[in-house]
Amino acid sequence: RSDSISTPNELKLDGFKANEQENENNVKMTPDFIPMIRIIFWNSMGFFFFSFLIPHVINQLLEALPTELGLAFSIQMIGGLLSAPLVGYLTDRVSKKLLILIGSFGRATCYILMYIGILLSSLLLFTTGMFILGFFVGFFWT
Repeated sequence: RSDSISTPNELKLDGFKANEQENENNVKMTPDFIPMIRIIFWNSMGFFFFSFLIPHVINQLLEALPTELGLAFSIQMIGGLLSAPLVGYLTDRVSKKLLILIGSFGRATCYILMYIGILLSSLLLFTTGMFILGFFVGFFWT
């Protein structure tokens, strides 16, 4: 017979080939990709804008010397340096969603400490908040 009649198996194969070609053109994402990007974006915006205010806060409100300003930023970087090996280890063993959640709570803690440091005019408390900020910022680079 010259009619081309497809069997169900042939239809499945043809459908699979069509889907495979469509998938090659589309980028594959996990279902939680967009919410994770949204969380990271808003957390980064807070960090970005607050970074501009830190020198003014330390210099004007806490009446610190320029050397103490540099020390506060250095302590923040030391916090990031110390968290890097831990975060690298945890990235392979824990879900990224959990790491970002931990980082969010850590950053909330540091912002509270920094705010209390401003209210009490305590450079030590503010700098401790800066260290914690540096430590938990590493959790977002998983």
